[in-house]
Amino acid sequence: MPRYECLKCVACDGYVDLNRKQLVGVGLWKLFLSARSLKQVNSDDTGCTDCRMKYLNWLKKVGGDFDHYAEHSGSSVHNTGYIDKQMDTDVGIIEQRVEINAQTEIKSNTEIIMIPIERCTKSHRECIVCGLRDGSLKVLSKDQRTLVFVKRGILVPAGSRCCSNHLYNQHLDFDSISQIRADQMERFICDANRLQEILNDFRLILVNQKSFDFDNPYSLNDQDYYNVTGLHRDQFDQVVKSIKSMHNSHNRSIRVAVAIFCAKMRLGVSNDVLATMFHMCNKRVISKIIHQTTNALIKDFAPAYIGFAHISRESVLKSHQTELASALFTDDNQQVVVVMDGTYLFIQKSMYNELQRRTYSTHKHRHLIKPMIVTTTVRIFLL
Repeated sequence: MPRYECLKCVACDGYVDLNRKQLVGVGLWKLFLSARSLKQVNSDDTGCTDCRMKYLNWLKKVGGDFDHYAEHSGSSVHNTGYIDKQMDTDVGIIEQRVEINAQTEIKSNTEIIMIPIERCTKSHRECIVCGLRDGSLKVLSKDQRTLVFVKRGILVPAGSRCCSNHLYNQHLDFDSISQIRADQMERFICDANRLQEILNDFRLILVNQKSFDFDNPYSLNDQDYYNVTGLHRDQFDQVVKSIKSMHNSHNRSIRVAVAIFCAKMRLGVSNDVLATMFHMCNKRVISKIIHQTTNALIKDFAPAYIGFAHISRESVLKSHQTELASALFTDDNQQVVVVMDGTYLFIQKSMYNELQRRTYSTHKHRHLIKPMIVTTTVRIFLL
Protein backbone atom coordinates (compact mmCIF):
# COMPACT_ATOMS: atom_id res chain seq x y z
CA MET A 1 0.00 0.00 0.00
CA PRO A 2 1.56 3.37 -0.97
CA ARG A 3 2.60 5.69 1.82
CA TYR A 4 1.99 9.41 1.70
CA GLU A 5 4.17 12.04 3.26
CA CYS A 6 2.61 13.63 6.35
CA LEU A 7 2.69 17.40 6.35
CA LYS A 8 2.90 19.48 9.51
CA CYS A 9 1.93 23.07 10.10
CA VAL A 10 4.98 25.30 10.31
CA ALA A 11 3.43 27.29 13.18
CA CYS A 12 1.65 24.79 15.47
CA ASP A 13 3.19 21.46 14.29
CA GLY A 14 -0.29 20.04 13.72
CA TYR A 15 -0.88 17.51 10.97
CA VAL A 16 -2.22 18.98 7.73
CA ASP A 17 -4.61 17.28 5.32
CA LEU A 18 -3.06 17.11 1.86
CA ASN A 19 -6.28 18.37 0.31
CA ARG A 20 -6.51 21.36 2.66
CA LYS A 21 -2.93 22.53 2.98
CA GLN A 22 -2.27 26.27 2.99
CA LEU A 23 1.03 27.18 1.29
CA VAL A 24 2.87 30.04 2.95
CA GLY A 25 3.94 31.89 -0.19
CA VAL A 26 4.73 35.57 0.32
CA GLY A 27 2.79 38.30 2.05
CA LEU A 28 1.04 38.84 5.34
CA TRP A 29 0.24 35.13 5.67
CA LYS A 30 3.97 34.34 5.84
CA LEU A 31 4.62 37.20 8.23
CA PHE A 32 1.80 36.04 10.51
CA LEU A 33 3.13 32.45 10.68
CA SER A 34 6.65 33.64 11.35
CA ALA A 35 5.54 35.93 14.17
CA ARG A 36 3.32 33.21 15.65
CA SER A 37 5.99 30.48 15.60
CA LEU A 38 8.95 32.79 16.41
CA LYS A 39 11.08 31.14 13.75
CA GLN A 40 12.10 31.50 10.14
CA VAL A 41 9.38 30.48 7.65
CA ASN A 42 10.07 29.57 4.02
CA SER A 43 7.73 30.29 1.13
CA ASP A 44 7.20 26.57 0.39
CA ASP A 45 6.21 25.69 3.97
CA THR A 46 2.65 24.68 4.84
CA GLY A 47 0.11 26.07 7.30
CA CYS A 48 -2.98 24.35 8.73
CA THR A 49 -6.62 25.38 8.50
CA ASP A 50 -6.78 26.38 12.18
CA CYS A 51 -3.89 28.79 11.81
CA ARG A 52 -5.47 30.12 8.61
CA MET A 53 -8.70 30.91 10.48
CA LYS A 54 -6.74 32.66 13.24
CA TYR A 55 -4.95 34.65 10.55
CA LEU A 56 -8.25 35.72 8.98
CA ASN A 57 -9.62 36.72 12.39
CA TRP A 58 -6.48 38.78 12.94
CA LEU A 59 -7.01 40.49 9.56
CA LYS A 60 -10.55 41.28 10.57
CA LYS A 61 -9.47 42.85 13.87
CA VAL A 62 -6.69 45.00 12.42
CA GLY A 63 -9.03 46.28 9.70
CA GLY A 64 -7.14 48.05 6.91
CA ASP A 65 -3.97 48.85 8.87
CA PHE A 66 -1.84 46.86 6.41
CA ASP A 67 -3.55 47.90 3.17
CA HIS A 68 -0.68 50.23 2.24
CA TYR A 69 1.60 47.18 1.88
CA ALA A 70 -0.50 45.78 -0.97
CA GLU A 71 1.17 47.53 -3.95
CA HIS A 72 4.86 46.77 -4.43
CA SER A 73 7.06 45.80 -7.37
CA GLY A 74 7.45 42.17 -8.34
CA SER A 75 11.20 42.34 -7.83
CA SER A 76 10.83 41.45 -4.19
CA VAL A 77 9.29 38.11 -5.14
CA HIS A 78 12.53 37.04 -6.85
CA ASN A 79 14.49 37.93 -3.72
CA THR A 80 12.54 35.53 -1.52
CA GLY A 81 15.56 33.49 -0.47
CA TYR A 82 17.51 36.53 0.60
CA ILE A 83 14.60 38.02 2.52
CA ASP A 84 13.90 34.71 4.27
CA LYS A 85 17.43 34.79 5.70
CA GLN A 86 16.93 38.34 6.97
CA MET A 87 13.38 37.81 8.40
CA ASP A 88 14.40 37.58 12.04
CA THR A 89 16.55 40.72 11.88
CA ASP A 90 14.77 43.03 9.49
CA VAL A 91 10.98 43.07 9.64
CA GLY A 92 10.88 46.19 7.51
CA ILE A 93 12.25 44.30 4.49
CA ILE A 94 9.59 41.61 4.94
CA GLU A 95 6.83 44.20 4.98
CA GLN A 96 8.08 45.59 1.66
CA ARG A 97 7.41 42.18 0.08
CA VAL A 98 3.67 42.15 0.81
CA GLU A 99 1.76 42.03 -2.48
CA ILE A 100 -1.69 40.94 -1.38
CA ASN A 101 -3.87 42.86 1.04
CA ALA A 102 -6.39 41.36 3.47
CA GLN A 103 -9.33 41.49 1.07
CA THR A 104 -7.40 39.73 -1.70
CA GLU A 105 -6.14 37.08 0.70
CA ILE A 106 -9.72 36.18 1.71
CA LYS A 107 -11.08 36.10 -1.83
CA SER A 108 -8.15 34.09 -3.23
CA ASN A 109 -8.84 31.17 -0.90
CA THR A 110 -11.61 29.01 -2.36
CA GLU A 111 -12.41 27.47 1.06
CA ILE A 112 -13.30 30.82 2.64
CA ILE A 113 -16.34 32.92 1.75
CA MET A 114 -17.30 36.39 2.90
CA ILE A 115 -20.96 37.48 3.00
CA PRO A 116 -22.22 40.99 3.83
CA ILE A 117 -25.00 40.53 6.36
CA GLU A 118 -26.98 42.63 8.84
CA ARG A 119 -26.51 41.96 12.53
CA CYS A 120 -27.94 43.23 15.79
CA THR A 121 -26.03 44.58 18.76
CA LYS A 122 -23.12 42.61 20.22
CA SER A 123 -23.60 43.95 23.74
CA HIS A 124 -24.11 41.30 26.42
CA ARG A 125 -25.74 43.86 28.73
CA GLU A 126 -28.54 44.91 26.39
CA CYS A 127 -31.70 43.12 25.24
CA ILE A 128 -31.67 42.64 21.46
CA VAL A 129 -35.48 43.05 21.35
CA CYS A 130 -36.34 46.08 23.50
CA GLY A 131 -32.89 47.48 24.31
CA LEU A 132 -33.32 47.17 28.09
CA ARG A 133 -29.99 47.24 29.92
CA ASP A 134 -28.94 45.42 33.09
CA GLY A 135 -32.28 43.68 33.52
CA SER A 136 -33.11 40.00 33.91
CA LEU A 137 -31.49 38.90 30.65
CA LYS A 138 -31.24 35.37 29.27
CA VAL A 139 -28.52 34.18 26.88
CA LEU A 140 -29.95 33.04 23.54
CA SER A 141 -29.09 29.52 22.47
CA LYS A 142 -27.70 28.56 19.08
CA ASP A 143 -31.10 27.30 17.89
CA GLN A 144 -32.78 30.56 18.92
CA ARG A 145 -30.15 32.65 17.10
CA THR A 146 -30.44 30.49 13.98
CA LEU A 147 -34.22 30.86 13.98
CA VAL A 148 -33.94 34.66 14.09
CA PHE A 149 -31.66 34.55 11.05
CA VAL A 150 -34.09 32.26 9.18
CA LYS A 151 -37.12 34.42 10.02
CA ARG A 152 -35.59 37.91 9.71
CA GLY A 153 -32.23 37.56 7.96
CA ILE A 154 -30.49 39.23 10.93
CA LEU A 155 -27.34 37.70 12.40
CA VAL A 156 -27.45 37.42 16.20
CA PRO A 157 -23.90 37.14 17.64
CA ALA A 158 -23.10 34.41 20.14
CA GLY A 159 -23.70 35.50 23.73
CA SER A 160 -26.52 37.91 22.84
CA ARG A 161 -29.28 38.23 25.42
CA CYS A 162 -32.95 39.15 25.74
CA CYS A 163 -35.45 39.80 28.52
CA SER A 164 -37.23 36.87 30.12
CA ASN A 165 -40.66 38.13 29.09
CA HIS A 166 -39.73 37.77 25.41
CA LEU A 167 -39.40 33.99 25.83
CA TYR A 168 -42.22 31.47 25.76
CA ASN A 169 -41.43 27.81 26.36
CA GLN A 170 -37.70 28.54 25.95
CA HIS A 171 -38.22 30.24 22.56
CA LEU A 172 -38.57 33.80 21.34
CA ASP A 173 -42.21 34.56 20.64
CA PHE A 174 -43.49 35.84 17.28
CA ASP A 175 -43.81 39.49 18.31
CA SER A 176 -40.30 39.60 19.81
CA ILE A 177 -38.72 38.25 16.63
CA SER A 178 -40.56 40.92 14.64
CA GLN A 179 -39.16 43.68 16.91
CA ILE A 180 -35.48 42.77 16.49
CA ARG A 181 -33.65 45.44 14.50
CA ALA A 182 -30.27 45.32 12.77
CA ASP A 183 -27.94 48.16 13.73
CA GLN A 184 -25.12 47.66 11.25
CA MET A 185 -23.81 45.66 8.29
CA GLU A 186 -21.03 43.16 8.90
CA ARG A 187 -18.87 40.93 6.72
CA PHE A 188 -19.53 37.36 7.83
CA ILE A 189 -16.55 35.08 7.11
CA CYS A 190 -16.86 31.30 7.26
CA ASP A 191 -15.07 28.25 5.94
CA ALA A 192 -16.51 25.09 4.44
CA ASN A 193 -17.08 23.43 7.83
CA ARG A 194 -18.97 26.44 9.20
CA LEU A 195 -21.08 26.66 6.04
CA GLN A 196 -21.96 22.97 6.32
CA GLU A 197 -22.96 23.48 9.95
CA ILE A 198 -25.23 26.41 9.01
CA LEU A 199 -26.91 24.39 6.26
CA ASN A 200 -27.53 21.52 8.68
CA ASP A 201 -29.15 23.93 11.16
CA PHE A 202 -31.44 25.28 8.44
CA ARG A 203 -32.33 21.76 7.39
CA LEU A 204 -33.31 20.73 10.93
CA ILE A 205 -35.54 23.79 11.29
CA LEU A 206 -37.32 23.08 8.00
CA VAL A 207 -37.74 19.37 8.75
CA ASN A 208 -39.24 20.03 12.19
CA GLN A 209 -41.49 22.85 11.02
CA LYS A 210 -45.21 22.04 10.99
CA SER A 211 -48.08 23.59 9.07
CA PHE A 212 -50.02 24.47 12.23
CA ASP A 213 -47.71 24.33 15.23
CA PHE A 214 -49.65 25.84 18.12
CA ASP A 215 -46.98 24.71 20.60
CA ASN A 216 -44.59 27.08 18.84
CA PRO A 217 -45.77 30.62 19.73
CA TYR A 218 -43.80 32.30 16.92
CA SER A 219 -44.99 30.04 14.09
CA LEU A 220 -48.38 31.79 13.71
CA ASN A 221 -49.37 35.42 14.04
CA ASP A 222 -52.64 36.79 15.41
CA GLN A 223 -54.40 36.70 12.04
CA ASP A 224 -53.38 33.07 11.51
CA TYR A 225 -54.88 32.16 14.89
CA TYR A 226 -58.14 33.82 13.92
CA ASN A 227 -58.28 32.21 10.48
CA VAL A 228 -57.84 28.69 11.86
CA THR A 229 -59.61 28.81 15.23
CA GLY A 230 -61.92 31.82 15.05
CA LEU A 231 -60.19 33.25 18.14
CA HIS A 232 -57.48 35.86 18.42
CA ARG A 233 -54.26 34.73 20.04
CA ASP A 234 -54.94 36.32 23.44
CA GLN A 235 -58.45 34.83 23.45
CA PHE A 236 -57.02 31.44 22.53
CA ASP A 237 -54.49 31.67 25.37
CA GLN A 238 -57.29 32.56 27.79
CA VAL A 239 -59.24 29.43 26.82
CA VAL A 240 -56.14 27.25 27.22
CA LYS A 241 -55.35 28.68 30.67
CA SER A 242 -58.91 28.01 31.87
CA ILE A 243 -58.63 24.25 31.23
CA LYS A 244 -57.42 22.48 34.37
CA SER A 245 -58.77 18.94 34.01
CA MET A 246 -56.83 18.11 30.81
CA HIS A 247 -53.13 17.28 30.71
CA ASN A 248 -50.52 17.02 27.98
CA SER A 249 -50.09 13.60 26.38
CA HIS A 250 -47.49 11.96 24.16
CA ASN A 251 -49.27 12.89 20.91
CA ARG A 252 -50.75 16.31 21.71
CA SER A 253 -50.56 19.21 24.13
CA ILE A 254 -53.46 21.15 25.62
CA ARG A 255 -52.88 23.96 23.11
CA VAL A 256 -53.01 21.57 20.16
CA ALA A 257 -56.16 19.89 21.51
CA VAL A 258 -57.96 23.24 21.86
CA ALA A 259 -56.76 24.28 18.39
CA ILE A 260 -58.13 21.07 16.84
CA PHE A 261 -61.48 21.57 18.57
CA CYS A 262 -61.72 25.22 17.48
CA ALA A 263 -60.65 24.39 13.93
CA LYS A 264 -63.38 21.74 13.78
CA MET A 265 -65.97 24.27 14.91
CA ARG A 266 -64.60 27.06 12.72
CA LEU A 267 -63.91 25.23 9.46
CA GLY A 268 -66.20 22.22 9.69
CA VAL A 269 -63.72 20.01 7.84
CA SER A 270 -63.59 16.25 8.25
CA ASN A 271 -61.40 14.52 10.81
CA ASP A 272 -59.21 13.17 8.00
CA VAL A 273 -58.39 16.72 6.91
CA LEU A 274 -57.69 17.77 10.51
CA ALA A 275 -55.35 14.80 10.92
CA THR A 276 -53.37 16.00 7.91
CA MET A 277 -53.34 19.62 9.07
CA PHE A 278 -52.13 18.84 12.60
CA HIS A 279 -49.85 15.89 11.72
CA MET A 280 -51.86 13.26 13.59
CA CYS A 281 -51.91 9.54 12.80
CA ASN A 282 -55.51 9.17 11.67
CA LYS A 283 -59.04 10.45 12.13
CA ARG A 284 -59.64 8.29 15.22
CA VAL A 285 -56.98 10.24 17.11
CA ILE A 286 -58.69 13.50 16.08
CA SER A 287 -62.07 12.16 17.22
CA LYS A 288 -60.64 11.21 20.61
CA ILE A 289 -58.98 14.62 21.04
CA ILE A 290 -62.21 16.47 20.18
CA HIS A 291 -64.14 14.33 22.67
CA GLN A 292 -61.59 15.01 25.44
CA THR A 293 -61.54 18.74 24.69
CA THR A 294 -65.33 18.95 24.69
CA ASN A 295 -65.52 17.35 28.15
CA ALA A 296 -62.77 19.64 29.46
CA LEU A 297 -64.47 22.79 28.14
CA ILE A 298 -67.83 21.74 29.59
CA LYS A 299 -66.19 21.12 32.96
CA ASP A 300 -63.74 24.04 33.21
CA PHE A 301 -64.61 26.77 30.69
CA ALA A 302 -68.38 26.78 30.19
CA PRO A 303 -69.41 27.18 33.88
CA ALA A 304 -67.51 30.49 34.02
CA TYR A 305 -69.46 32.01 31.12
CA ILE A 306 -72.86 30.31 30.93
CA GLY A 307 -75.41 28.98 33.40
CA PHE A 308 -77.26 30.49 36.33
CA ALA A 309 -74.25 29.96 38.58
CA HIS A 310 -71.81 32.11 36.60
CA ILE A 311 -73.53 35.40 37.44
CA SER A 312 -75.32 36.63 40.55
CA ARG A 313 -78.89 37.93 40.73
CA GLU A 314 -77.67 41.26 42.07
CA SER A 315 -75.29 41.68 39.13
CA VAL A 316 -78.11 41.09 36.63
CA LEU A 317 -80.37 43.65 38.33
CA LYS A 318 -77.57 46.21 38.53
CA SER A 319 -75.86 45.91 35.16
CA HIS A 320 -77.66 43.54 32.79
CA GLN A 321 -81.34 44.52 32.86
CA THR A 322 -82.86 47.49 31.04
CA GLU A 323 -85.07 50.03 32.77
CA LEU A 324 -87.78 49.50 30.16
CA ALA A 325 -88.01 45.78 30.94
CA SER A 326 -88.20 46.50 34.67
CA ALA A 327 -90.97 49.06 34.13
CA LEU A 328 -93.07 46.83 31.87
CA PHE A 329 -92.69 43.38 33.40
CA THR A 330 -91.95 43.82 37.11
CA ASP A 331 -93.86 45.14 40.11
CA ASP A 332 -90.69 46.41 41.78
CA ASN A 333 -87.01 46.71 40.99
CA GLN A 334 -86.07 43.39 42.61
CA GLN A 335 -87.47 41.05 39.96
CA VAL A 336 -85.27 39.60 37.19
CA VAL A 337 -86.59 39.56 33.61
CA VAL A 338 -85.25 36.82 31.32
CA VAL A 339 -85.84 36.19 27.63
CA MET A 340 -86.33 32.65 26.30
CA ASP A 341 -85.37 32.88 22.66
CA GLY A 342 -85.82 30.20 20.01
CA THR A 343 -84.88 32.37 17.04
CA TYR A 344 -82.71 31.04 14.24
CA LEU A 345 -78.95 31.45 14.60
CA PHE A 346 -77.34 31.71 11.17
CA ILE A 347 -73.96 29.99 10.88
CA GLN A 348 -71.15 29.87 8.37
CA LYS A 349 -71.44 27.31 5.59
CA SER A 350 -69.40 24.27 6.51
CA MET A 351 -66.90 22.62 4.18
CA TYR A 352 -68.01 19.23 5.52
CA ASN A 353 -70.77 17.90 3.27
CA GLU A 354 -72.65 16.02 5.98
CA LEU A 355 -72.79 19.08 8.21
CA GLN A 356 -73.94 21.16 5.24
CA ARG A 357 -76.95 18.92 4.72
CA ARG A 358 -77.87 18.86 8.40
CA THR A 359 -77.72 22.63 8.91
CA TYR A 360 -79.26 23.81 5.63
CA SER A 361 -82.83 25.15 5.93
CA THR A 362 -85.05 24.74 2.86
CA HIS A 363 -87.38 27.45 4.22
CA LYS A 364 -84.74 30.12 4.90
CA HIS A 365 -82.35 28.90 2.18
CA ARG A 366 -79.45 29.36 4.60
CA HIS A 367 -77.39 27.34 7.02
CA LEU A 368 -78.66 27.76 10.56
CA ILE A 369 -79.37 26.16 13.91
CA LYS A 370 -82.31 26.78 16.23
CA PRO A 371 -81.42 26.33 19.88
CA MET A 372 -83.51 27.44 22.83
CA ILE A 373 -81.48 30.01 24.77
CA VAL A 374 -82.16 31.95 27.96
CA THR A 375 -80.70 35.47 28.15
CA THR A 376 -81.11 38.70 30.06
CA THR A 377 -82.68 41.71 28.38
CA VAL A 378 -79.21 42.90 27.26
CA ARG A 379 -78.34 39.52 25.70
CA ILE A 380 -76.21 38.06 28.49
CA PHE A 381 -76.44 34.29 28.08
CA LEU A 382 -77.75 32.35 31.06
CA LEU A 383 -78.54 29.01 29.42
